[in-house]
Amino acid sequence: MITNASSEQIVSAIAAANKNFGGNIKIKNIKPVGKRFNFTLTVNNSKNKGGRISHTGRRVAALCFHGHYGVMAELLKNPCYIKSCHARYNNLQDLESVAPVVGNKNIGSQCNYLAMEDACNCGKLE
Repeated sequence: MITNASSEQIVSAIAAANKNFGGNIKIKNIKPVGKRFNFTLTVNNSKNKGGRISHTGRRVAALCFHGHYGVMAELLKNPCYIKSCHARYNNLQDLESVAPVVGNKNIGSQCNYLAMEDACNCGKLE
């Protein structure tokens, strides 16, 4: 993910989103690139809320779609843009309109379809 938000705004957005994920979201590989920051979001524990699941059912040490959405929504409360591998978001309205399409993308295989928004245990742990 790349954004023109400040590092303080990124950390603040993660802290705010973490309230819904039990503190499980963490950032790694944050690098300044000119006036932007490039970073990866992941989880502390793949068993907890926000952990991603592969199409085979195995846990993945990665943040799920809902966790990314939460962090991006918090970031976009301030004027900034976000570029991910799936889309570019200039404001909260962009995120809200594009998220359903991105969430339905297949991240499984041709034989074992798995929508990005279903590749987690977020709803199963509550």
